Amino acid sequence: MNAQWWVFKSHVRRPIMTSDHPFVMTNGLLRPDGHFAIPIGPRHLFIAFMKKEFGESFRRMPAGKIVRLTNEAVIGQGRKYVYGLDSSDIAEVRRLMGKRDFITLLPNMTKHDGENDPQLMLDDLPDVIKPLNIKA
Repeated sequence: MNAQWWVFKSHVRRPIMTSDHPFVMTNGLLRPDGHFAIPIGPRHLFIAFMKKEFGESFRRMPAGKIVRLTNEAVIGQGRKYVYGLDSSDIAEVRRLMGKRDFITLLPNMTKHDGENDPQLMLDDLPDVIKPLNIKA
């Protein structure tokens, strides 16, 4: 495999959000637009792809559009939690949360014996990453 990967750094005002299902992937990495991405901070997005043409197209895309599309994907895939720096995007979270399918890379990893909850405790999260509490 000749995968390429980048870390996109955003300079737009709007932060990149994340959720309990943040991994975004197309249906097949060998497609011309095949890629996967995961937010790694409010200003950084890890993105990997196979086709050089996709990388060239991605570089030409405005940063604001990349942030918007990433946020739409991770909010839409979120089922229980969406994480942001503040509540400024709460209307978008309410509108999009849970409306998009997501993939499970390791389905058996989500099962547990009841002793240890696989979710991180809120107290363990850094101050800059706190969940937006949304009631459907």
